[in-house]
Amino acid sequence: MKGQPTVAIYVTPKQPTSQVEAGTYNVTCTSIIADTIPESKFNPEIYRFYFEVDGVLDESGGPAIIDAISSRTLSPKSKLWSWLVAFGFKPEVGVDIDIECVVGHQVMAVVTPTDDGFTRVTSLVPLPKGKAMSQNVMEPEAVLKRA
Repeated sequence: MKGQPTVAIYVTPKQPTSQVEAGTYNVTCTSIIADTIPESKFNPEIYRFYFEVDGVLDESGGPAIIDAISSRTLSPKSKLWSWLVAFGFKPEVGVDIDIECVVGHQVMAVVTPTDDGFTRVTSLVPLPKGKAMSQNVMEPEAVLKRA
């Protein structure tokens, strides 16, 4: 729809995740899937982001993988919008964004404890200025297209 932000996404299979201690971690986005939480009190249509945690191993000795979810709503006040900004994108209303291009990009994930004894990603923040992004990925500005 003209004037409305749109998001294109390639759906990838689910993968197992790890539990990490509360803290802030450098992470690399490894995949994104469109998912549904059927019994959600909120919007059940979500994106599930998967991240490899830099320097942290899981129980089997492989890289720790964590996930985070956001609504599929893309507006200036949405979580998805702020996450795209953390990845280095500059979303604009009326501009298409190929969200799959965040795969391979790095951010910092803030992980906090939950009431049930687990942890979850509560926010994504940009890497400190001057820290290089992953090699062989498109720069954020290269994936923005005028609607």
